[in-house]
Amino acid sequence: MHKCCGKTSKLLKVSALVLFIALILHLIGFASPFWSQRFNSNEGLWEACQAGICLSTDSSPLLQTQEWFKAVQGVMIVSFITAVVTVILTLVLLFAASLARCVPLIIAALAFAVGTGIFILIGVAVYGVQASVLFEDLFGQEFEVGFAYILSVISIFGYFLVALMLAVDIDHKVTKDRESGEGEGDAESGEAADAEADESVANNAEEETTASRSDMGNMAEDSVMSSSSAGNNSGNGSSMNNANNANNASSMNNANNASSVNNVNNDV
Repeated sequence: MHKCCGKTSKLLKVSALVLFIALILHLIGFASPFWSQRFNSNEGLWEACQAGICLSTDSSPLLQTQEWFKAVQGVMIVSFITAVVTVILTLVLLFAASLARCVPLIIAALAFAVGTGIFILIGVAVYGVQASVLFEDLFGQEFEVGFAYILSVISIFGYFLVALMLAVDIDHKVTKDRESGEGEGDAESGEAADAEADESVANNAEEETTASRSDMGNMAEDSVMSSSSAGNNSGNGSSMNNANNANNASSMNNANNASSVNNVNNDV
């Protein structure tokens, strides 16, 4: 079961309340036969009453010959239709949680509320001017408006007030959405900067690891070269020792041979 008005703004809730009040006043004025009144008679959009007996305005030869009266009936019918559409849109905004912040829908409700007020204004203005001239010329009595006419006029201010509150609500929503979008943009920029920083740190770490591996490779090559050099030096030293030993042995052999020759000569 859906709950009413959960995510709607307070301004939208107040505008809905004003709208329902305006609709009630509009409906009473639309249906009641008290747009004008005289001593013992009164008229509305749909009925004309004489001494407490009411008949349809369609059966009144006087009113049905007046084109302005038919025009007033027409615009008031249109105003009632636009009022109903405004109420439906407002109910959707109040009860449909997913559409509570739908700006195009609020704009539509605002447009129909303004249209309703304008149509009622046209109707009461034309009726007030034309009926006063007709009845004063015809009956010689001062024209007096009835309570239904007054309620219709009051409903005009109600519809215009609803439109004004809806316009303010739209402005608040657009401003909040813009601020939210800017905040998300800053967050995305911060995340991008953090990602770039992390990537830079990772690249630096990779470069340091590569350099460290290169240094270790160079050190290993130096160690191998040092070992090879030491082996070469050792081989060279051993060869030199062997040569010296051979030379010493040869010298000793030569000396022994000379000594033997001398001994032989002495014996002779």
